[in-house]
Amino acid sequence: MPGFPESIANDRVRGIIQSMLNGFTQRIGLTKHKHPIDHLAELNALVGGIALYPQLSKLVSTHDVDGLAPTSFFIMFATNLVWHAYGWHRRAPPVIVSSALTALAAAIILALIFVWK
Repeated sequence: MPGFPESIANDRVRGIIQSMLNGFTQRIGLTKHKHPIDHLAELNALVGGIALYPQLSKLVSTHDVDGLAPTSFFIMFATNLVWHAYGWHRRAPPVIVSSALTALAAAIILALIFVWK
């Protein structure tokens, strides 16, 4: 920004962006709690959400769908769509993140099972 030292300009831009993000999350109700269990839930959402990605990676590299049950991945996909809707309804970011990641991986795996079977 002209007329501002770089550190002040960066701080100002960072402040504006943070203010916009805070306003957005408050408007849609995604406020972050500060309790330790909330932090654990956020970590768990990421770990749980990526649980299927090693399976997906192996499937993509080997194209071996033998032994994979499409019904299991369909159930994972469908139940995580429900969890995702519930997460938005309750404004629970960990549920939203975990269910989206799991539903996406399950859908891709399910599609690949039918493509490569």
